[in-house]
Amino acid sequence: MSRIIIIGAGVVGLTTAYYLTEHGYKDITVIDSSTGPAMGTSGINGAQLCYRYVSPMEPMRLFKNIPTLLDSRDQRLRLTSILDYKFWIWSLRVLLSGIGSHYEQKLSTVVSLAEESRSLLLDMKDKLDMSFGYQLNGKLHLFQTAEGMKGYEQSLKSINTPQSMYQVLSAEDALKHDTFLGDCKTNIAGGIFVRDEAVGNCKTFCDHLETYLKKECGIHFQYETSVNKLIRSGDKITGIDTNNGRIVAEHVFVCAGWAAEKMLKPLGVRIGLYPVKGYSLTIPNANKRPETNITVREHFMVFAPIDNGALRITAFKHFESKDYQINPAVVDDMKRRIKDVVPDLDLSNAEVAIGHRPMTPDDMPVLGQSEKYKNLHLNCGHGALGWTLAHGTAKRVADEFHSLQS
Repeated sequence: MSRIIIIGAGVVGLTTAYYLTEHGYKDITVIDSSTGPAMGTSGINGAQLCYRYVSPMEPMRLFKNIPTLLDSRDQRLRLTSILDYKFWIWSLRVLLSGIGSHYEQKLSTVVSLAEESRSLLLDMKDKLDMSFGYQLNGKLHLFQTAEGMKGYEQSLKSINTPQSMYQVLSAEDALKHDTFLGDCKTNIAGGIFVRDEAVGNCKTFCDHLETYLKKECGIHFQYETSVNKLIRSGDKITGIDTNNGRIVAEHVFVCAGWAAEKMLKPLGVRIGLYPVKGYSLTIPNANKRPETNITVREHFMVFAPIDNGALRITAFKHFESKDYQINPAVVDDMKRRIKDVVPDLDLSNAEVAIGHRPMTPDDMPVLGQSEKYKNLHLNCGHGALGWTLAHGTAKRVADEFHSLQS
């Protein structure tokens, strides 16, 4: 029996294990249904570390986009089935989350988490001498509407971004900012360049961290282990029923992304996760790459130069609670939009994958000890910010656990 079981070997689970070891805990087993670390959404995410792009979703924004969601011709933002009752229940919870002054409180919390995460990631990188393609290369936001650009500038001001940290650009200057965009055909209204954003390959990071946790900390990893259910008795979790048999532990940490919803619901722990599907293209040895991170906001599309000469492109938000397959028509549409932005980018060897952003109704991660079970600890619901916020949330959860043991 391990004293601590962590469910999930993505970036959130691995960083949780790391910060627990920093408090001296070593009797830890990490379990995951995949064959290795970061084989799910963590491994194919947008790679961008967006510490200035963390504002929670404003509830009314979702409802304003309902017509677009229901337009099956628009692949950028889409609800696959109008009959998906889970989406409508989640949407109602989104709306209720916006009542009162909750938004300002959420914004303050997530900005604080982002700054903590920025510092913690750099500390870990230096301490463990990690190489994962990290660059402080800034982020260029491209907008197709002046309204969108004005809204993001206001967002930067609302989180007290120093004016020296960003630059508002005309359409002409935005397209000249990076030679990658030299032949862009997409209509651009302007851009905003944020200087202190970064990029890093989350999969490479997780591979290095897993090696460190194994060799230096003695952490055990058990892959190809799927959770059937968490077993409870009174106010405690007594075990985990898996495809490889029952696992017994004193404490259980759930860091399982979207899968956390299915694990927790039978226990009466409702966190309201909904999976927002995104598409990811990785181009090994890309024929051209941007010097900076680039986001085309209205396309929900990001371009990020990652390690080993590769280019990562992610796009779209599909609200699909049951569809976990790659849709060739969506991939074709994504490639067409990419070609509008970068006509001479070679996509012939692009590797396609999908991931699911685990979205909570209030767009905030769920952290800490469960109210119902004293040995159940949660670190899930990071939405699109798993890579950005992982260090901050993991340290907070580990610190709380340690304080409860004292």
